[in-house]
Amino acid sequence: MGAARPHIRKKHEFLWLSHLSWALLITDLASLALAFVLSFLLRSSFTGSLYYEDYLALAPALPFFPLIHAAFRLYPGTWLHPAEELKLLARSVSIGFCLLAVCFFLLKSADSFSRGFFLAAWLCALVLTPLARSGTRRFCHRFFWWRTPVIIIGNAAGAEDAGRRLPKHGRLGLTPVAEIRLQCPGSFPDKAAIREYPLYSLPFPEEGFPPEGRNLFASLAERHPGAVVFIFLDGFSFSLRENLLLLAGEYFYHLFLAPEGKWDYGVPDQVLETGNSIFLAVRRNLNDKRRLRFKRIFDLVLGSCLALASLPLLLALALCIRLDSSGPAFFRHTRIGQGGRPFRLFKFRTMRENADALLKDYLATHPKEAEEWAASRKLRHDPRVTRLGRLLRRTSLDELPQILNVLRGEMSLVGPRPIVQAEIRRYGEIFSLYSLVLPGITGLWQISGRNDCTYDQRINLDRSYVIHWSLWLDIYILAKTIPEIFLMRGAY
Repeated sequence: MGAARPHIRKKHEFLWLSHLSWALLITDLASLALAFVLSFLLRSSFTGSLYYEDYLALAPALPFFPLIHAAFRLYPGTWLHPAEELKLLARSVSIGFCLLAVCFFLLKSADSFSRGFFLAAWLCALVLTPLARSGTRRFCHRFFWWRTPVIIIGNAAGAEDAGRRLPKHGRLGLTPVAEIRLQCPGSFPDKAAIREYPLYSLPFPEEGFPPEGRNLFASLAERHPGAVVFIFLDGFSFSLRENLLLLAGEYFYHLFLAPEGKWDYGVPDQVLETGNSIFLAVRRNLNDKRRLRFKRIFDLVLGSCLALASLPLLLALALCIRLDSSGPAFFRHTRIGQGGRPFRLFKFRTMRENADALLKDYLATHPKEAEEWAASRKLRHDPRVTRLGRLLRRTSLDELPQILNVLRGEMSLVGPRPIVQAEIRRYGEIFSLYSLVLPGITGLWQISGRNDCTYDQRINLDRSYVIHWSLWLDIYILAKTIPEIFLMRGAY
């Protein structure tokens, strides 16, 4: 079956998550204001000695509650389980009231307010805020003010069922806009189903990504930015699932997979319920532009500090290299960076000037070393390396000038190992995942044995880093790199 003609909706028919966040923020402020008013009326009905002019002084404190909510990822909080959202709201509201009490205590004005008033306001806010947020989501979805586009991928049974049920869940605001059926062995599209969105049939061999698959995903991502992808692959092989998730992850951030069998796609820290179905979120943090900005800021701040601190050492090593052997102190080599773009990597020169000729002659007369070079493109006893170069490599000081690449935005402090053009073919389909991020000065490879790892192990470490990345993982790798430098394991 050929691809259906796309039904292109105008962008203004969807109010994206940022609009929902504003609606929820206004809802939260209104809920808190109502909680304060109700608690004031309740407390006044018992004592009658409260003056509303005194309690109007609390109004400027209301905007601080949404700030705390935002810190708990409650805007828009779309993919949170209701129980998880309730827990986070309870924590956020409680922290807000605790901070409010501390502020009045420090200002020595706590005696001006009734303790019963604060207790009643806290309890009212705990009840009103989640109820009001739920009503806001359903109201926005019912009147078409908020819809989240959904792309459904998978087998006929699961995808067809999802297409019927997803629009019924107003809390999530999900609206199917496209469905993709995979043409795999034993899988046949259902032609009889009637739907309001286009149905595509995509041949998807298990060994890789077909060109038409990339074109289709790119087209859908352009038409439906911010779309959510639901994947049903019951009965399909693990390799097909992996290939599909790698492809979908290049174009969409929110991926939800119906769980079945082995899970190896990242940390499933979100569970989404839609009726009687459960989906696990496939989180790819390095697809999130906000997190990438944090990573870049982290690189710039720490990289600048390292550059200033290591400047005397850089100058001293450059002088020693010039005295040890003829040639420049620094060496620039073309590597492949983010997006597959080449860049010039800076290193201290550790080889002799006629390095290529020396290597060619050496491999021609040493068959064992030729096999070692073919397997890992590394030699434990490399004839091209100078006396000082061996020390620099053992201590990893030859990579110190790469801080300049970090400051220039060509590398990161932590990331996959920078590779050369000839290595792209060895990465195969994983290269599309590798090229999503900046290569790093250090990474999982450097703290996992370096040159003692096989080439396939290096590729798997790079893949694992991209899938499981977090800022804390970067901090862990940097901390682990320091003892690895002194131990000099696998460095040659």
